[in-house]
Amino acid sequence: MRKYASKISALFALFAIALTFVLVGIFSSSKVYAAWDGSGAGTADNPYQISTKAELEKFRDIVNGTGGETRNSSACAILTADINLENEDWTPIAPYGSTAYTGSFDGNNKKIEGLNVNVEGRYADGGLFGQLSGSAKIANLSVYGSVASTYNAGGIVGELAYSSTEFRDC
Repeated sequence: MRKYASKISALFALFAIALTFVLVGIFSSSKVYAAWDGSGAGTADNPYQISTKAELEKFRDIVNGTGGETRNSSACAILTADINLENEDWTPIAPYGSTAYTGSFDGNNKKIEGLNVNVEGRYADGGLFGQLSGSAKIANLSVYGSVASTYNAGGIVGELAYSSTEFRDC
């Protein structure tokens, strides 16, 4: 009887170890990560590094103060890869005056394609960015897609408001 009990205990221990490895493998490979991986601090010296659609959406939420993010209309970013927005509806970054973008966005000679903007209403500015103000800087960026607005529209930005905005190599 002891012979069987020790074999059963050994088998149970092996099963428990194997189950632990399986569960660790399952949960570590299916772990849910936030859309933003934390690369960069959003400052001019250490801009957010954006390489995916999800990170661009997260950047938009930070600038707009939506999606549970604290608004930072002067956040700075740099693209590190081409991004395809897949022609899904896009809410502009800084869609109107009260949220005008004042930061720096370096496209890093990358492109954003599949932009699809359709905004309506008074002061609804359409584009990848809705409205720029202050000393906002956009550089080295190509954008492809469609933009429709009942107010101001543009591929990269819908409106420049009271600004010394800099566009370079766009």
